[in-house]
Amino acid sequence: MPHKFHPEHAKHLDSIVRKVLFPPLKILNTIGIKSNDIFLDIGAGTGFFAIPASHMLTYGKVIATDTQEEMLQLLSHKIKQQNINNIEIIHSSENGPSLPEESVTFAFMSFVLHEVQNKPEMLLNIHRALKKGCRLAIIEFSKYAIFGPPKSERISPEYVKKLLEETGFTRITVKKLTMFTYVALAFKQ
Repeated sequence: MPHKFHPEHAKHLDSIVRKVLFPPLKILNTIGIKSNDIFLDIGAGTGFFAIPASHMLTYGKVIATDTQEEMLQLLSHKIKQQNINNIEIIHSSENGPSLPEESVTFAFMSFVLHEVQNKPEMLLNIHRALKKGCRLAIIEFSKYAIFGPPKSERISPEYVKKLLEETGFTRITVKKLTMFTYVALAFKQ
């Protein structure tokens, strides 16, 4: 069973160090989020990416999902505190959110896929929820990162690309994102 990030350590998700290492606005711009996207943040946690994305989505919205109720409660508190009205919170199953077919324009997973037991099923659920011509971005730690999940649980860019191909995604590109991470971008045809 993959190691899961424990809600007890949630404060680390919003640390200054993490914001410097993984600048959310820069990363969201790099992956190509648009102001009218319906942005699905899978494993949103405390909203590290969901909240900055909500500010970029002047005509869109964020659907923030997580399997851990404690994380969603922390996110809900932040949303109320910051008076954000374009984030919808959904408690998700282990295999991804159960959303209507073709209901999102951008799906996003940051440091989540390595935690998922049934990766193909998760990716198939995301594929089903994406509109045709829309994309998925997956961010994971490189094997050389000095922090992150145990090295034995990290997943290689080649493995992610293979999973994406097997679950129907096309136009797959994988590139270095930061010194410690890579991003895989893929489209639903």
